[in-house]
Amino acid sequence: MLTIPKSILIQKFFAGKNKTIRYYGENDFSVDNESATIISTEPFIVETNGQKVMFTNKLVEDIPADCQYVLKTRLKPRKSMLRTGNLECIEWLKHPNVTNDTPEEIVSSWKGKFLYKKEDPDNEIEGLRTPQLGAIYAFMSNAQEPKDRGIIVMPTGTGKTETMLSVLVANQCKKVLVTVPYDPLREQLANKFIKLGILPKFKIVSDDIMFPSVSVISNGIDNINDWKQVIANSNVVITTMNLLAGVSPEIRNLITDRFSNIFIDEAHHSEAHTWSELIDCFDKRKVTLFTATPFRNDGRKLQGKFLYTFSLKSAQEQGYYKKIDFLPIREYDKKKADKAIAEKAVARLKADLEDGHNHILMARCSTKARAEEVYQYYTQYADYNPVVVHSQIANGSAIIKDIKKLKHRIIVCVNMLGEGFDLPQMKIAAVHDERQSLPITLQFIGRFTRTSADDNLGNASLIVNLANPPIADQLRDLYSKDSDWNILLPQISDQATQEEVDFNQMLAEFNHLDNSVIPFHEIEPALSSVIYRIPKREWNPDNWKSVFSENDYDYIFGDCNHKNTLVITLGKTEKVEWGKFEEIQNVKWDVILLYWYVTPTYNHAYLNTSLDSYDSKKLIDAIFGEDCEKITGENLFRCFSGVSRLAVMNFGGRKARQGDISFKSYYGKDVQEGISLTEQGTLTKNNLFGNGYRNGKKTSIGCSIKGKVWSYMRGNLKVYVDWCKKIGKLIEDNNIDPNIVLQNTLKVVKIDTLPKVMPISVDWDSDIYQYPEQSYILTINGKEHPFFDVELHLTETNEIRDEIFFEIATEDTITKFKISYSTIEESGGHKCTYHVSKVTGPNIEFQCRSKRFVDICDYFNDGNNAPVVFFADGSQLFANNYVELHESSTPFLQDNLIPLDWTGVNLSKESQHVAPYEQDSIHYFFAQHIMNEFDVLYDDDNSGEMADLVGIKDEGTVIHLHLYHLKYAKDGIVSNNITNFYEVCGQAQKSLKWKERNRDVFNHLLARKEKTYAGRTGTRILHGTYDDLESFASAANWKKTIKLHIYIVQPALSKSNASEAIMQLLGCVADFMKDTGAVDLKVYCSE
Repeated sequence: MLTIPKSILIQKFFAGKNKTIRYYGENDFSVDNESATIISTEPFIVETNGQKVMFTNKLVEDIPADCQYVLKTRLKPRKSMLRTGNLECIEWLKHPNVTNDTPEEIVSSWKGKFLYKKEDPDNEIEGLRTPQLGAIYAFMSNAQEPKDRGIIVMPTGTGKTETMLSVLVANQCKKVLVTVPYDPLREQLANKFIKLGILPKFKIVSDDIMFPSVSVISNGIDNINDWKQVIANSNVVITTMNLLAGVSPEIRNLITDRFSNIFIDEAHHSEAHTWSELIDCFDKRKVTLFTATPFRNDGRKLQGKFLYTFSLKSAQEQGYYKKIDFLPIREYDKKKADKAIAEKAVARLKADLEDGHNHILMARCSTKARAEEVYQYYTQYADYNPVVVHSQIANGSAIIKDIKKLKHRIIVCVNMLGEGFDLPQMKIAAVHDERQSLPITLQFIGRFTRTSADDNLGNASLIVNLANPPIADQLRDLYSKDSDWNILLPQISDQATQEEVDFNQMLAEFNHLDNSVIPFHEIEPALSSVIYRIPKREWNPDNWKSVFSENDYDYIFGDCNHKNTLVITLGKTEKVEWGKFEEIQNVKWDVILLYWYVTPTYNHAYLNTSLDSYDSKKLIDAIFGEDCEKITGENLFRCFSGVSRLAVMNFGGRKARQGDISFKSYYGKDVQEGISLTEQGTLTKNNLFGNGYRNGKKTSIGCSIKGKVWSYMRGNLKVYVDWCKKIGKLIEDNNIDPNIVLQNTLKVVKIDTLPKVMPISVDWDSDIYQYPEQSYILTINGKEHPFFDVELHLTETNEIRDEIFFEIATEDTITKFKISYSTIEESGGHKCTYHVSKVTGPNIEFQCRSKRFVDICDYFNDGNNAPVVFFADGSQLFANNYVELHESSTPFLQDNLIPLDWTGVNLSKESQHVAPYEQDSIHYFFAQHIMNEFDVLYDDDNSGEMADLVGIKDEGTVIHLHLYHLKYAKDGIVSNNITNFYEVCGQAQKSLKWKERNRDVFNHLLARKEKTYAGRTGTRILHGTYDDLESFASAANWKKTIKLHIYIVQPALSKSNASEAIMQLLGCVADFMKDTGAVDLKVYCSE
């Protein structure tokens, strides 16, 4: 028998390569190539089984009326091809099953033909999955009276496409436009719509149902008549959003008017500017967004109503995802890491194939260049036919087809295969470049964990490098060595989904959002408010309408959830200020937010507005009555409670003078004058604004006694509501002293000469610690040095100088620098400035994340990146900004000194080096003294150290991290020489940064496995193992609390004879640690 197409698909091309396809079922007619009678060869017609069949390799040709069957062939048909069975038939051009039904007739055939049939695996009944049925019911319910865009969230692999097919038939959608982000996904989705996926096979639709007419637009259509034709001839039109974005306004209007439904697939792309702009053209009620995750790739939120959300956790519990085997490596050298990832991934592929699992390995890279680079590590595995794929690769389409035919077991690619590419056999993911956003990570991993009817598929495997994990806090959990991804992925996804759902539920409580030209989900006010005490427990939010007149505004809109939140938007047309034009005008928009919050102890209304000089009392009285009282006065300064190290940016005070009240504002360098006058009683606080830390996070906060609290931070409506609750609670707390704010401020002044105070340490600018140490590389004499192996420290610390001298040291190089301070003349006055220059030593190139500096001095002199200088009195210098403590530090208590007997120790010898150890050194003696107190004791001595000794102890829910800073005694004797303490105090103070970077602690330690000295190499682990360190790293990533302890070990100090100067210095360091990190300093000394 001649091989002919089983599926009866009739396709017609229009406007280039665009086509309309309709499926008419499966063919049961056959052609006996040996017995068929050839009627003619031009055209080529044969007779078999009493029927005439025509073969042609042309699309357009006159077809004899008595030929019921016409097949298109790849080559011109010949007798020899027919007889040998080599006549290749590629599609049907005519078949008796083909009918000329209109799209309207097709839709009518769907009425009552959709069966809400649920699967029952235990009884081997095929049907719709739980999430599919839930989404279909939700869609159908909303379709009866739609008011907004609908959002359906279904994790990858739970049947999102079949859900679209189901609602198409169940709702009898007349004309559906489907948009996708990528070309391959367009073809894949079209194939599903043409045959309605698995719906006929699983008897979810009746056997006599007509299949939809589906048009696939793969290249742009500029002619509006072509669009009219394709819409008229189609039930479903599938295209990409990029093609739609390029059509004319006239065509957009046509599309908007003619389609009954718009389905946006992979909708997490829909907040891209071009997508968002186009979707806004459609009637919201027609649009449904389908996505595996409700989070945006660009961080913005989907606009619409969440119709249905099926959690990742539920998907895994119900068996829609395969188990994930997490196979991490840890390697800090990128080239070695690529090799190690490839080796581990291929080893898993080999094992899976040997176990009978039909798996494919996909190595994912971030760029085309990286894909080509990584591909080289896989070329040695020729048995698995590795291939590299990206948008610029030759024969990309052919390669994709071969991948689907499983001709390649190893695929190295960029993003294009990570999303929308449906190949269940992809079960091994080797991640060479981490994807750092949660939405994309969930999408990417979802492709590998979905289940399939193929019984030869096993668990999914994920190979990543722990040394360079994503920065996002949410993803850190996923990158610990022993993480159970099967637990963590659902928890993280559900948590983030809930944040989106909570915000959208808040918006859903408003009744008239459709009528607003300002999208409420995009409103992000500055966090500020005036606060009123409300005597009644009722409100009349609709009374806002009596306050604003149409005579004053061209646009007035307000909406309330009738629970606690009112939003008012106002628009006013104004003439432009830069010309006398009548036809050119600006529209000025303003917003008013009113939040009402009632607790058992207080009743508040919070009002935020962008209007200048707006008198809020009129609106408050209209809604709550005239007995409301604005909160004013000193108690507003309670909002600063809990803010530490407050740097005041501006300050306003009032003072009595000859019976009048005068007011003065202080900004920048003059702020300290205003604070001083207030402390002396000359001024009273009027307003204050500054930056500081609350609960370990940077914050900005300000208030005025006239009744306003504000911040520079912004947030959506829900963030604003939560902020109001926190501020109100502080202001009503009578246990908070409103004057406490001045006790926590810092004195900040611009300087052009160094203060006459001893510097004790320098450190990198704090911004550098926002990213992992692996983000920075120093190149010296052609050799790359990782950041964690480099030491930046002061030199010449024994006297006060006019310049700061410091060094950058590695194991084999030292480069010395100096910082000079001066004043330069600028228009408008003088400017304090600084300059970093090299004094001696080799040049240093600095790779700072993506930016490279040929000379590290260029980095220091760029944008105030100068090293931070710490002084003996607790003050600090950031570029030219000198920061002093508001109050003097208290001396260190003698009772807190911990004396030891140092008999047998050479006090002039600090380091034990590497085995065989210097056993008479301070380092060796003290390590032996504390050895058994910890699960792990680590020798971190040398350039780039966290401390000389690091002790780690696990105590239930807390990991205790102990940092010991050791220093030798000058001349090897016990004395009150304060220079014994300057450097070690600076080191201890610098190490406090590890409190904020506690999740990088173990990466730092694991990256410095070996210590080298005098040609000898030894381990840094003095007690415990590297596996113990890995376990601690895992525990830290599981949000286990890390508690930091810092010690100074200096046997030069005698507890019984400590000088006041040394105790004052130690007191400054101790106060700094306590104030900024809640860490208590401990000091070991001599008796």
